[in-house]
Amino acid sequence: ENGFPVTTPERLDFANYFNATGEPGDPESIKVYHYGNGKIVSLSQNVMSTYVWKHELIMRYGSIWHRPGYSEEDNEAEWWSEYEWYVGEWINWFASALSQAGVQTGISTDLNPMVMNIRYWNPETNVTIFHFINYLYDNTFTDTAVDQVNANFTFALRPELQGKPLRITYYAPDEYPEGLTLDYTAESDGRVRVTIPYLHIWGILKVEEEKPQPSTYQIERSVEWTGSYILDGDVLVSSNLTLKNAVIKTRSFSGAPVKIEVSSGGSLNILNTVIEPYDEESRYYIVVHENGNLRIENSTIREAGLWGPLDYGGVWVESEDTVVLNSKFENCYQYGLFLMEANYTYIRNCAFTGCTEGLMAYWTRLVKIINCTFTGNSIGLYVKHMHYMKVSNCIFEGNTWFGAIVDRSEFTVLEDSEFTSSEWDGLSFWASIFVEVVNCTSHNNGYGYAFRNTPISTVLGSDAYNNLHSGILLRDVNSWGMMPPSALLGCGSITPTVQFGYPANNLPRGDLLPSNVFGGWNGRRTLIVYNKIWNNSEGISVSCSGYFNEEILILNNTIQANGVGVNVNYTSSSIVAGNNFINNTVQVKAFNIDIYFNATNYGNYWSDYAGSGAYEVCDGICDYQPLAEPSIISDVLDTTPPNVLILAWNWVDGWDEDGINDYPDITIRIWDDFPLYVNPQYEIGIVNLVYPALYSLTPEEPGNPFMSYAIGPPEFSDELNNVTIGFTTDFYGYWIPDYLNESTLRDARFEVYASDIYGHWSRNETEPPHITLIGYEAESFHVEVSVFDQSNIANVTLHYSTDGQTYKNISMTYNEAYETYECTVQGINSGTVRFYISATDVYQNYAQTSIYTLGETVEVLVSVEASWNELTEQLTLTVTAECSLCGSITSGEVTYGVYTTSGAPTGLEGSMIYNFSSAKWEAVLNTKTLPINEYKVIVNVTDSLGHSGKGETTFIVQDTLGPIASELNITPNPTNKNPTLTVNITDINLKSNIMAAEFFIDQIRENGAGTPLNPADGNFDSPSEHIEGIIDISELRDSVHTIYVHGMDEHGNWGEFSQQTFIVDKTAPLVGEPIQTPPPDNVQPFVNVTISVNVTDLESGVKNVTLYYSVNGGEFTAKPMQLNTTTGLYEATIDGYEAETTITYMIVAYDNAGNKAQQDNAENYFVYTIIPEFPSIPLALLLMLIPLIITFFLKRTKAKTSKS
Repeated sequence: ENGFPVTTPERLDFANYFNATGEPGDPESIKVYHYGNGKIVSLSQNVMSTYVWKHELIMRYGSIWHRPGYSEEDNEAEWWSEYEWYVGEWINWFASALSQAGVQTGISTDLNPMVMNIRYWNPETNVTIFHFINYLYDNTFTDTAVDQVNANFTFALRPELQGKPLRITYYAPDEYPEGLTLDYTAESDGRVRVTIPYLHIWGILKVEEEKPQPSTYQIERSVEWTGSYILDGDVLVSSNLTLKNAVIKTRSFSGAPVKIEVSSGGSLNILNTVIEPYDEESRYYIVVHENGNLRIENSTIREAGLWGPLDYGGVWVESEDTVVLNSKFENCYQYGLFLMEANYTYIRNCAFTGCTEGLMAYWTRLVKIINCTFTGNSIGLYVKHMHYMKVSNCIFEGNTWFGAIVDRSEFTVLEDSEFTSSEWDGLSFWASIFVEVVNCTSHNNGYGYAFRNTPISTVLGSDAYNNLHSGILLRDVNSWGMMPPSALLGCGSITPTVQFGYPANNLPRGDLLPSNVFGGWNGRRTLIVYNKIWNNSEGISVSCSGYFNEEILILNNTIQANGVGVNVNYTSSSIVAGNNFINNTVQVKAFNIDIYFNATNYGNYWSDYAGSGAYEVCDGICDYQPLAEPSIISDVLDTTPPNVLILAWNWVDGWDEDGINDYPDITIRIWDDFPLYVNPQYEIGIVNLVYPALYSLTPEEPGNPFMSYAIGPPEFSDELNNVTIGFTTDFYGYWIPDYLNESTLRDARFEVYASDIYGHWSRNETEPPHITLIGYEAESFHVEVSVFDQSNIANVTLHYSTDGQTYKNISMTYNEAYETYECTVQGINSGTVRFYISATDVYQNYAQTSIYTLGETVEVLVSVEASWNELTEQLTLTVTAECSLCGSITSGEVTYGVYTTSGAPTGLEGSMIYNFSSAKWEAVLNTKTLPINEYKVIVNVTDSLGHSGKGETTFIVQDTLGPIASELNITPNPTNKNPTLTVNITDINLKSNIMAAEFFIDQIRENGAGTPLNPADGNFDSPSEHIEGIIDISELRDSVHTIYVHGMDEHGNWGEFSQQTFIVDKTAPLVGEPIQTPPPDNVQPFVNVTISVNVTDLESGVKNVTLYYSVNGGEFTAKPMQLNTTTGLYEATIDGYEAETTITYMIVAYDNAGNKAQQDNAENYFVYTIIPEFPSIPLALLLMLIPLIITFFLKRTKAKTSKS
C-alpha cells in the first residue's frame, strides 16, 4: 500500500479479497465480491500476466497507423485485426465475466483501447478527475503517439454530482494547458457524454459542479500591498506586485481555489508577508511562469496547494533567477516549492515543514540551497534531472520516508548537512552520476546514504551512525549506461541535427535521457574516503539486483561497532585499504567478489588481528599487509574540484589510406589547490569522445555517439597539483561503421572529466558564469550576488558609477557560508548610483549583468500597437519606448512574447528591430499556429544603460471571412436526370469548422435560403469538408443553367460563390428518314449500301448515331455512323451480300444528355433485298430452249458426217 507492506487489520482484511487463482478460462481465475455499495473484482496473477504480455505485444504495432504506401483505412483495419488477435479475446472474456456477475461499467468511449483512463475522486471538493494516457505509439515511422481526435467519452456521475449543473474542463499540455470548457450531453441512462477534442500523450478531464467563479484581479502596473487583505479572487500579475509587511488570507469562492499567477514579464515580491487560507474550506496556489520573476524574503507560505494537476500543489516556479531568503513553507498540500526548469535559483535560511515534499525540482540547472531545514515532510528534498546543485549546511530531520532524494541527476554536491530520522534513506541517490557527499552526517535512518545505480560518486569526510540497516548502501554501482556527454546535459556546444532520433533542440526528458559509458576502461570509480561509520546494522553494504558492482574504492575510513563492518557481494575491480575495522561483530562478509584489501604497500587495521603475517578477511580472502595501529582519519580541507583545460589537439594520420583509423592527439592540463597524486594511485579522470555522425543513424541501426577512456597522471611531475597529460587513442578505429568517412570522423568533439584525490569532479567547459542579484541596499550601498558556474570562479567585480559616465571597479568578496559574493562601498550618501557586476571563471569565460540604478526611479514607458491581418494571418507589432532619464530608446534590446489572456505562452516570441524611418521598433509575426482567441503581447524593453520597462496590448485572432468553395463539379453534364454536385468547402485560414453549404440555380437569393448540401462523411466537423448533393431538375426546362454554391463556417460567415453551368436536356434527338444508296429496289449482289440520315439535337448536341442491321432476320449488328461534314448527314455502310439476301436496319441516336431516339420505321424497320443477277422469266425460257439447241447441233453433225 503506497509502496509499503499492509499492516493494519482493516487493510489486511480488505487485501484478503484479492484471492483469485488459476489460468485464463479457469472459473477460479476471476472472483466477484460484494463490498459496501459496490463490488470487488479479483483477477488471478496468471490472468493479469497474460494480459500484460499480450498488451505489450499489441503496443509494438502502433507503427501500423503510419505505414507508408497504405491508405488510412487499410492501416486502421490492419491494426484492429492485430488487436483482436492479441487482446480482443481476453477483453471479451473479461467483459463477459463482469456481465455475468452483474458488474456494469460506467464508462464507454471510442478512444482507442490503448488509451488508458484513470479516475480520481476528491471528496473534499466533490471533483472527479480522469487522466488519459495514450499508449498508442508509433516507434518506427514517426516516433510519436497516434493522436486521438474528437473522441466520445461517456461516464457515470457520482451521486454527489447527479442532478447538478456541471462544469467540465479538459486539459492537454500540448493544446489546452489552461483548460478548455467542454459542452456535455446528459444521456437517457443518467450518464454524461463529452467529446475529447484532442489527445496526444496525456490529458485530464475535470468534472465539478458549476458554480459562480471568483473575480480576477489584474496587476498591470506596479502595485504594493501592505497590511491585511482577504483575497477572494485570482490574481494575475503581468507587471510588478510587491506584498510587503502584509497578511494575505485567501478565501475560496464557491469552492474554487485562489490562484496567484505571475505571467511572463511579471514580477512577484513577497517581503515580510504571511500568505495563508482564510478558513479550512479555502485553498490557494501560486504559479510563476517562464520569464516571470519571484522573490520571497522573510515570509511564510502556509498551507498552499490543493489536489489536482501538479502545478496546483503549492508554489510552482518556472522562472530563472528566483531568490528565496529567510522564509518558511508550512503544511503545503504537495510541495512547498517546486522548481520546474527554474535555473539559477538561490535559496537560503528557509524552512520546509509538514509538506508531502518540502522542496522539489525537475529538469533544472544550477541551484544553491544554503542553511535550510527540512522537517516533518514525507520527503524533505526531491530533485530529478538536476544539473549542478549545491546543498550546504542544511538539516533534514524527521522526514517520514526520505530526507533527500537525488534522481537521474549529475554534478550535485551535498555538504556540511545532517540527515536524520527517516524510515528509508537519510540521503538517497538514484541513477545519478558525479554526485558528492562531503562532511555530512546521517543517523537514525533506515539507510544513512544510499547510492542505487549511481557510479562515479563520492562520500568524503562524513559520518554515518545508528542507522537501522546500513550506514552506506551501494547497489548496482557500475558504469553501464552512465556517462552523459555534455550535449545531453544541456550545457555543451555539440549540436548535431538529430540526437537519438530527437531534434537537438528538443531532447527527450524523463526516463529517456541517456547517459552511457560504452567501451571505456576504468576511471569511473566510486570513492568512499575519510568517513566515520559506526553502530549501524551494516557499516557499508555493497549489493546488487541482478547486475554487479565495480571500481569501488573504500579508503581511510573508520568502520566501528557495526553488526557487519562491510557486507559486499558481486563486486569486482575494487580496493579496500587504509581503513580501521574496529569491534564490528563481523568485520567483513563477502560473496563472489574480486577485491584487494591492500593498496601498494599497506592494508587495513583490524581490531581482532593479534598475530603476524596476513589477516584472513573471509573465506580465503586476505589482507597481506595489515596495519599494526589504527590509521589517523583526519579532516579533509579540500572542497573544490580541479580545473580542466584542453590546451591543444590535432588529428594524426593512421596506418591506412581511407582515414578511418586516424586518431586524435590531445594535450590536457589539470590543476588544483591540492596534490593530484595518491597511493593507491588511480586514474585521474576520463576523456569522453563524442561523435555527432553517429547520432543520425536509424533506430534499426543505432550508433553509440561517444566512448570514454580513462586518463592517469604522468609518472613523474614537477608539480603534484599541476600536470599536463598527452592523450591519444584509436578512437573509432575498430568501432565505427565502414561507410563513415574521414570527414565525418573528424567531426568528433572531446570532453575531459577530471577528479582530484578526494573525488571532487569537474569537466572542461566554455559556458560563461551566470550572475543572480541577491540584493542591494541603499544606505551603505551593499551588493550581494550569487555566481553560478560549472567550474571555479576566478574573480567577481562590482562596477559602479555616480555620474552615469565613469565607472569604478571593486573586487567582491566570497562569503563561503552563503556561497555568495559581497561588496560594500563606503562614502556614497546620496544621489543616483548605476552599477553592474561581472564575473570570470578560471577558463576566462566572462559574463556581466545589465545595469541597475539605485537612488533614483527610472521609468521606461512602452507603447505597443498590434495589427492583425486575417487574410495573411500576420501580426504587425510597432513599439515606442521612452526612458524618463535618457529619452527615446533607439538602441538596446526589445523582445516580445505572445500569450493567452491567462498568461500561457504560445511559443511566438522574438526580438524587434528599430526602424529609423518610422521611429519605431517593428516586428511581423506569422500567427498561423494560433487558434481563434484573444491574445496579449508583452514587450520588454532594455536600453543600452540597462533601464527597462514593459508594455502590452491585446489582439484577437478571429474568423470573419467566409470559407472558399472550390473544385465544383456537376456530373453528368449535360444531363437528363438529377445530377450529382460535389464541391470542397474550406475555411480560408483553417481555424473554423464548416457548418453549412447550399446552392442556388440561376438566381442567387439571401444567405441560407438555398438548397442545403451535406458533407460526404455525414458530419460537419472539420475546417475542410467534401460536400455532395443532388440537383432536382424536374422543374427545369431544357436549357443551360447556372449553379451557385457557397459555404458557411461555425461563426456564421458565408463565403463567396463558386459557379458552374450545366445543361438540362430531356428531349431526344430528331432523326430524319434514312437515305439508302443504292435504293432498296436496286441493290445488286455484293454491292455496299450506304445509309445516310439527318440527326439533330438543339440543346446538348448529338453524342453518337448508330446503325443497327440484321441479315436474314438474324441478330442486329451495330455500326457507328460518322458525320459527313460536307452533307451534314451521318453515314454508315452495310457490306454487300449475295442475291436474295434480306437486310433489315434501324438507326439509334443519343444526345449528350443521354436521351435516346430510334428511327425504326414505326417498328417496321427499313428492309431491302438484294436482287438476282438475271430476271426469273427469261431464265425459264432459256431452260426450255436448251434441248432444241442441242438437237439442232446434233442434226448438223450428222449431216456433215453423211456428206463426207
